[in-house]
Amino acid sequence: MEIREYKCSFGIVKVTIDGDKCNGTYQNNGKFNGTIDGNIVKAEWNNEGQEGLIELDLSDDKLVGRWKQGLDEGPMRGKWAGSLLENSALQSFIGSKLNTTSTVVPQGLQDLINSASNETEDTNNQFDTVKIGNQEWMSENLNVAKFRNGDTIPIIENDAEWEKAGNEGRAACCFYNNDPTLGEKNGRLYNWFAVNDERGLAPEGWHVPSNEDWSNLESHLGEDDAGDKMKSTTTDWLDDGEGTNESGFNAFPCGKRVDTGVFLDKGFMACYWDFGQNEYGETKPRCLDYEDYIGNAFHNKSYGFQVRCLKD
Repeated sequence: MEIREYKCSFGIVKVTIDGDKCNGTYQNNGKFNGTIDGNIVKAEWNNEGQEGLIELDLSDDKLVGRWKQGLDEGPMRGKWAGSLLENSALQSFIGSKLNTTSTVVPQGLQDLINSASNETEDTNNQFDTVKIGNQEWMSENLNVAKFRNGDTIPIIENDAEWEKAGNEGRAACCFYNNDPTLGEKNGRLYNWFAVNDERGLAPEGWHVPSNEDWSNLESHLGEDDAGDKMKSTTTDWLDDGEGTNESGFNAFPCGKRVDTGVFLDKGFMACYWDFGQNEYGETKPRCLDYEDYIGNAFHNKSYGFQVRCLKD
């Protein structure tokens, strides 16, 4: 039996391999069970009453996978990506063997144990991208847990604490409705202070787009048609509001979190921060709605919106 642990953007994925059988755990209550052929895992997953299919490639000390909701045949659309923990084998040993017969641990081993237990959630710099004109965009929403310098971005669930962070100008992020299972598809919602933090929200080699970057994208697609060409073809949009996704931008209506902490507009709107502010200190994120409208309007810096990054 072999046990591996991988660090992904949403946390640790634990994979147990026994011959041609494979099972694993992820997030709080997520589980999957299936088979492995070489380095390829095919399994069914379930989490909080939901279920679906997943395929993982465990080659080269990495985890790269696709998943879908539902057990029927169809294309995979979600993505997992992670790297093997350096002390994975040790951690597996610790979890199954340590302290069964002795409470005395050699100091050298204890140092490794401490190192392994101090592993924290890491960001992963593998992203789906799309070339639109002379720009290369992420075709998925940002879902990073740390700033570029390695500092953790605070996740705030409580409404009052979210409002307080905004009033004090502190960086914060969250998942819509405080549901981490939405992070893989929808990414996180970040307030303006996280987007513009000097520690850097965008991963190395990327930047949060400016108002000019967004305008260039819309001009290339045609301002009258840009919204339709940028929106996903999924049924997540209300009132048959899905787009053609001709551009490959793949905008999802992930909603927002307002300054008081309330979540709104899932299925109705996709809003993305741009970098900076005007001379009056005002911010105007780009928003797409279910009627193909795309535009920008003044919003409070405490709001939580999606982030798409542009290649440097």
